[in-house]
Amino acid sequence: MTNKFINLLFMVGLSAFVVSCATSKTPSTAFSSKSFDAASIDTSNRAQKVDNFIVILDASGSMAQRHKGEQKFVQAKEIVSRLNQTIPDLKLTGALRTLDGKKVGEPYGLKSYSKSELEEALAAQQSGAGSTPIGMAFDNANNDLASSQGQTAIIFVSDGVNTDGAPSAAIASLKKQYGDRLCIYPVRIGQDPTGQAVMQDAARTGQCGFTVNADSIASSQAMANYVERVFLAEKAMPMEAKIGDADGDGVLDNADKCPNVPGKDPFGCPMAPMDSDNDGVVDASDKCPRTPKGAEVNLAGCWVLADVQFDTDRWQIKAKHYGVLERAYRVLAQNPDLTIEIQGHTDNVGTADYNQALSQKRAISVRQYLVEKGIAASRLRASGYGLTQPIDTNTTGNGRARNRRVQLDPLQ
Repeated sequence: MTNKFINLLFMVGLSAFVVSCATSKTPSTAFSSKSFDAASIDTSNRAQKVDNFIVILDASGSMAQRHKGEQKFVQAKEIVSRLNQTIPDLKLTGALRTLDGKKVGEPYGLKSYSKSELEEALAAQQSGAGSTPIGMAFDNANNDLASSQGQTAIIFVSDGVNTDGAPSAAIASLKKQYGDRLCIYPVRIGQDPTGQAVMQDAARTGQCGFTVNADSIASSQAMANYVERVFLAEKAMPMEAKIGDADGDGVLDNADKCPNVPGKDPFGCPMAPMDSDNDGVVDASDKCPRTPKGAEVNLAGCWVLADVQFDTDRWQIKAKHYGVLERAYRVLAQNPDLTIEIQGHTDNVGTADYNQALSQKRAISVRQYLVEKGIAASRLRASGYGLTQPIDTNTTGNGRARNRRVQLDPLQ
């Protein structure tokens, strides 16, 4: 009887421990490897078009910054891991190269491709510091290419930020030497517009590749589609059966996921306008792309205290505008890590020096209101811009009224 009771207590305790462990796991993030199950790729109607691939992984200082709550370098490693998990059973040679400050690391290959060995080499990589020696990376790729045979794909994973010059010259040199045997496939991490331009330039110079944003290929099926486009091609068909491009978007129907609708994304589908900060203004038109959630923005996507306008030659806040300031206070209270610049602006009535001083007073008035509500003064920078940044004409009364405004600009 005693043994049975002890055994019962043991089983109850073990069950409680298992439940406790199960419920204490940290939820996986969008790029967590636990949230990824590689989709299989049917190669029966496909021909291998790549014999070698080189992954260049940016481990420079800018990749330590965060995108969507995660370090960009962590996301870059996860994208490479998902690529590695998705590549079908092909006879390939592979390599992994890293960029860190002024050097190019060679943690794997160029050698006969092994998923497990590449994954092990990738897992050991850590983010570094310094700028991105992007030109040096492509110059060094020549050492790998010199000993390779057949077609090669260079997959460059980076945010494209803080580079030591554009990669176009180094890529053009490689293309001159290897021609159509070499294609460049940049994968962009994050949403930096400068980085986007660098990565697009790399793809254009490479001629036969294309660039994608890592977010767009993070899911299992999207990654499978990407791997198909990079590594595989349709098997040769008789001339009479050649595949066309029904919607005329430049993506052949056999690879077009939206064959009857012209599209601009890599898979032939229309690209939805991106709105990175979800303020209702698409990035292409957004002059202030970092506005926090809940901020009230104008048509340019900037956080403006829209109804807080000042009389000519005045900086005092009218009581009827307290509601607008209260909403701004709530946004700041809900984002405790947010610091902002409070920008005061004026119309063109008076001299430039006078208006600069007046705009500074208006910015200070708003800052004082928010400080009195409980926002730390260290989070609020008051700056006057005078008449230098109008958003409307100064030739009408309504236009001047709109120019007499206060704008809030997030600093981080």
